[in-house]
Amino acid sequence: MIEMHVEECADLIASSPLGRLAVIIDGHPEIFPVNHVYDHESDCVAFRSDAGTRLHAALGSPSVAFEVDGYCADGSRGWSVLVIGRVEEIEGAQTKTRLAEHNDQLWRSPDAAAWFRIVPAKMTGRRICNTDRAPLIVHDVSSAS
Repeated sequence: MIEMHVEECADLIASSPLGRLAVIIDGHPEIFPVNHVYDHESDCVAFRSDAGTRLHAALGSPSVAFEVDGYCADGSRGWSVLVIGRVEEIEGAQTKTRLAEHNDQLWRSPDAAAWFRIVPAKMTGRRICNTDRAPLIVHDVSSAS
């Protein structure tokens, strides 16, 4: 495993439109898939939610966890980024418009007008390389002079 710098973590979050938000609700953890945007202007993860959903519980929590990951189809490499922070509602119309321009809306209902951001207290990431499954590189020596 290779630890990543915060900048690389932010780039990977930005490259992956679907992540998972973990929130404590009624004393137990629940995890929600969310489409998100990494907002480089505020260095925060932003997402939309419907009014009154269980995601609004994130506003009352002292902290939440957000995770994004990816891997190669052959299983040789992967990565995972974890963000721990507090959630706050985004109020500014210009900010909402800017974020909406970059938001894929696969997992969101059309009525979700409220925008939230996760203000990171901690952001960590790891790259994982499985050397047992790493692709074998074969050099053709028959054509060498």
